[in-house]
Amino acid sequence: MTSTTDFPSPFGDLLSMACEHAGLDATGARLIKLTNNAVFSLARDPYVIRIAASDLVGAQARKAVSFAQWLAANDVPTIVPMDGLDQPFDVEGHQVTIWQLVPSNDGRPTVRALAEILRTLHSSPGEAPDLPAWDEIGSIRRKLSAQDVLSTEHLVFLTDQVDELATLLHDVDYVLPTGPIHGDAHTGSLIAGTDGTVLCDFDTAANGPREWDLMPIAVNTARFAELTDEQDQLADEYGFDVRDWDHYDTMRRIRELQVLVAPLPILSFDAGVRTEWNLRYESIRAGNATAVWTPWNRVDLAARSNRDA
Repeated sequence: MTSTTDFPSPFGDLLSMACEHAGLDATGARLIKLTNNAVFSLARDPYVIRIAASDLVGAQARKAVSFAQWLAANDVPTIVPMDGLDQPFDVEGHQVTIWQLVPSNDGRPTVRALAEILRTLHSSPGEAPDLPAWDEIGSIRRKLSAQDVLSTEHLVFLTDQVDELATLLHDVDYVLPTGPIHGDAHTGSLIAGTDGTVLCDFDTAANGPREWDLMPIAVNTARFAELTDEQDQLADEYGFDVRDWDHYDTMRRIRELQVLVAPLPILSFDAGVRTEWNLRYESIRAGNATAVWTPWNRVDLAARSNRDA
C-alpha cells in the first residue's frame, strides 16, 4: 500500500498533516497531479486534496473555493469543496483545499463537454464575486519574479517576450462579451463523472475576455501531434472559432508562455518536466509555432501520474 513517504518531498508529509487537520485518512492516497498543485485522491475517504506548490499558487486557493460555490449557484457543473471545513487552510506554509470526490465513469472528458460547460459559464449573468480582473501578463511576470531555477539568459528572453506581448495586448479588440472565465480551460480541467462531466482547477479564474477560455484547446491542437480535430469540435459546439479572430496569434503566444511558466516551482526536482520545458522554451525562442510538444501527462515523470495536458 502506498505510503506518504513515497511522494516527492515535501508533499507526502504535507498530505499527512492536511489529513490530520481535516480528520481524514491519508493511507493509500494516490498522487494524480503535480504542477502548480500537488493533487491527491484519498483511498479511504471520498475526497481530493490540493496542496499549493508555491506561495503564488496558494494565494489563489480562497478564490478557487469561492468561485466553485458561485458556479454551483449558477448551475455550472463543478467540483464542490468539503463541507464543514474552513478553507483554504495552512500547512507548513502551503495552502490546502479539500474537495468532494467526483466518482469517475472511467471515460476521458470530451472537448464537446468542455464547450457545453463553457457556453453555460459564459452565459451566466454578471460578474462572479471575489474574482480579479484577468491579468495573465501580470501572472506570468509574478511567476518569473518568484522563480529561482532559470538562467539569466532564459529569464531575460522570457521577460522580453512578456514586455512585447503586453504592448500587443493593448491593441487587442475582443469580439465576445467579458465576464467570468475559467482561465485554463482544457479537458484536463474536467472530470468525467458518473453523473456528468464537471469543471475543476480554478486557480486561474477571473473576470475577463471569453476568447481566453477558447485558447487552450486551439493551442493544444496546434502543438500536440495526437490531437487532430479537437479545435474543430470545440468551435462547432461553442459556436465560435478563435483561430479566425484577428488577435489569435497574440493570445496564442500568451497562452504558450502561461503553460511554460506553470511548472517552474517543480522544475528543479523533476527531470522529465525539465526536459520537456527545455524543448518548449527552444521552440518559442526560435519562433517555431508548429514544433510538436508532448503533453505533461505523457512526460515520464518520477513517482507520479499526471492526467493534465
